[in-house]
Amino acid sequence: MKESKKLCHLFGKGEIVLEDLKSLEVVEVLHDDGSHYERSVKRCKECGAWFLYDFIEYVNYSGGDDAIYCTYVQADSKEFALRMHESNKPIRDFFPAICDDNGRYIYVVLKEGDARKIDKNDILS
Repeated sequence: MKESKKLCHLFGKGEIVLEDLKSLEVVEVLHDDGSHYERSVKRCKECGAWFLYDFIEYVNYSGGDDAIYCTYVQADSKEFALRMHESNKPIRDFFPAICDDNGRYIYVVLKEGDARKIDKNDILS
């Protein structure tokens, strides 16, 4: 699928922190199992960009520290986000994306093989 023509303002930031991701509001919930998986369509309150969003929690039943991953893939429109969802392809196959890796790293992926990793501990310290 093609990339969006105009990137969300978040992709232009030198550093993205969790607070920045709060500018993406839920427009439609596509799936929610109540605790470990959610897929929804979100829209940026600042620039109007559309996103397909995944939240996945892998439960560690032997002592906590569950792995949590959030992925935000920009789409040209709400309809395009719905088409990505309906394609049944893994969300990691789409770009550009912002990936929150278990609360420690935020990855910005503009195209396949091109990831910029930002250590949140460096940003927040």
